[in-house]
Amino acid sequence: MKTLEQLKQDIADLKKSGVTKESAKKIIQLALAKSAVSPGRQTEFAIGGDDVTFGPMWFSKGAANEKEIEYQKKADDLYLIGILTGQGIRKSRLFKKYSEDEEFLKAMDSVEHGDWVPTQLSARLQEKIELTLKVAALHDRIPMPTQPYDLPYVAGQTTAYLAGEATEEDSPRIKKSKMASGKVTFNAKKIAVRVLFTEELTEDSLIPILPLLKKDIIKSVARAIEDATVNGDTTAPHQDGDVLLATDARKAWMGYRKLAMTTMDFNNTLTLTQLRTFRGGMGVYGVDVSELALVCSIGGYLKLLEVPEVRTLEKYGPKATVIHGELAKIDNIPIIVSEKVRDDLTIAGVYDGADVTRTGLVLVHTSAMLFGDRRRITVKTDFDIERDQNILVCTQRLAFSTVFDAAETFVAWGFDVPKI
Repeated sequence: MKTLEQLKQDIADLKKSGVTKESAKKIIQLALAKSAVSPGRQTEFAIGGDDVTFGPMWFSKGAANEKEIEYQKKADDLYLIGILTGQGIRKSRLFKKYSEDEEFLKAMDSVEHGDWVPTQLSARLQEKIELTLKVAALHDRIPMPTQPYDLPYVAGQTTAYLAGEATEEDSPRIKKSKMASGKVTFNAKKIAVRVLFTEELTEDSLIPILPLLKKDIIKSVARAIEDATVNGDTTAPHQDGDVLLATDARKAWMGYRKLAMTTMDFNNTLTLTQLRTFRGGMGVYGVDVSELALVCSIGGYLKLLEVPEVRTLEKYGPKATVIHGELAKIDNIPIIVSEKVRDDLTIAGVYDGADVTRTGLVLVHTSAMLFGDRRRITVKTDFDIERDQNILVCTQRLAFSTVFDAAETFVAWGFDVPKI
């Protein structure tokens, strides 16, 4: 792996050779992904005057200011107008309107505005999808430079031994320790949304619905990712009797319920003692509360509120650390409510369409799993002449995988849980 100084020199060489800043970023991101940087370390340095942070996760700039956010929204509007109407973006009235802002054009293009047109949705829309996530937001993300992508990792710990005093020249050597290693393979799956427009599309008819369209794309993709993360099952038949279609997002990867190597029957009751026993089933993975999250349905959350030791947000105090989606804590473990934790399960913790009186609980060690991002959200359009319909398809390619041995108890699943 290259040192920081070597990377800085590489960047300087790239700049001298005329490589753009964005190209340099991508080159470094690919190199980092291939070198599997240790998850606990990050490095910061400047590229072309901008502070850019890179590490094992996303290669990103600092938080965008209000102007940058505004311009990215405008770029998304222009991109959607262009692909939905099929006309050149620069010919649209919306482009002419936005072009009145000279700073907008400068922000979008550095060569005297050239023939710039947006060619994809902005990173801001992708960030909104990730902000909409609750359960999936618990896990870190890595870029996938290839499909599939093998991520090397340390599979075990080294062992320290008692060493004797070296009193003679041929004293016994210190016993060696061997660090076991392995790899995790990320296989990206495609999450897709299809939207049909039954009337003739014009720029005037599209502009009013652009905010609604972007919001719908964000929610649709986020719901599918959440559902697969909680209820995913790649075996046949699926654990839930209503998951029948091959295109169901719940068949994308193994979710919490299927990954759980420790389970507990709550017998239609919910007490602090049970919750602690539930946590105890995770062994060492249940020790560090900063690495844990209790995921439940809305019905399960309302039942949890009956447990006196559950503390809701207003009881934390103004300086408490709260993670995204957190509504309460139990033994200082954040409680995350997800609409994708089912409220219609049997006493055995599956769906059969008959007994729908129970819910479930998931206790997850969050660093045990990662998301791999192969391609951020993209949009394509087509026209169905037989139905006189315009078709818009949005896709995102990503993977979800454990980074620990699958036999370890980093996820606990509780079933026969009461609800309100």
